Amino acid sequence: MTSKTKEHLLKEIESLQKQNRSLQKQNRSLLKKINVLQNSLLDFEKDNQFNLSLENANLGIIIISKTGKIAGANNFIVRILGYNNKELEEMKYTDL
Repeated sequence: MTSKTKEHLLKEIESLQKQNRSLQKQNRSLLKKINVLQNSLLDFEKDNQFNLSLENANLGIIIISKTGKIAGANNFIVRILGYNNKELEEMKYTDL
């Protein structure tokens, strides 16, 4: 069995400490990425919940852009007006 010198042991400790710092840095970076993805997932779920509420509403809803163009409509108003979504999105609200 070979014995390691003090100098060799110190170098090994220094190398392991350097690796540890690098791994800690990578870990912080991965935690930030996880946080961003979790926030994106929450936003997606909120948007999905909003869209489901919009589609399942028992009243007609039309989304109008700043230019007056119809940006979207729920199924209720589509049935009432007799247009499909594609047709409505080619119209301005004043065309109704």
